[in-house]
Amino acid sequence: SDRIGGRIHTIKSGPQSHLDLGAQWVHGEVGNKIYETAKSRDLLSDFLSVDGKGAFYTENGDQIKDNIVEDVMNVLADAERELYKLTDASENLSVGEFLKKRFFEYLANCQGEHPETLKLKLALYEWYIRWQRVDNACNSLHSLSARCWGHYVFPEGNENMNPRQGFSTIVDALLDEVNAEVILGCEVI
Repeated sequence: SDRIGGRIHTIKSGPQSHLDLGAQWVHGEVGNKIYETAKSRDLLSDFLSVDGKGAFYTENGDQIKDNIVEDVMNVLADAERELYKLTDASENLSVGEFLKKRFFEYLANCQGEHPETLKLKLALYEWYIRWQRVDNACNSLHSLSARCWGHYVFPEGNENMNPRQGFSTIVDALLDEVNAEVILGCEVI
């Protein structure tokens, strides 16, 4: 690649606006080198994000009604809470299978709703699955064990801290700290 960062990539769209692809938040403060570097260089915003909260839009730019978003996010949050409780060694479901099963059980109970509402709910589910895949750094939630869900522990402190000008600024700061020579545009072997 012609840049550092791997899946971390910030697209600048103006002097004060950016879009993060890949990593977008710093999770935890205590013992977190990324946080320490970002904090010491004043790279973090005071604004904290909340997973799955905010305005959702269709590809046409229409905002999805909050009650539709909340319904879907609540179903998926409930399914996640169920995942935390799975301990039965005989249960060989993946996270992807478990979430899909719970969501489609919910969707089956929504069959009296308008077809457009059902499409929006399905689109929100698909967004959630893509977001979880990226958030868990995997190609498929079907490769994650449902029994092991929730064993990752964040460092103590605030979660979902937003970089002021994108996560790539933190990657640049980390590179400055190690003072390493980086060769771009060549194969890594």
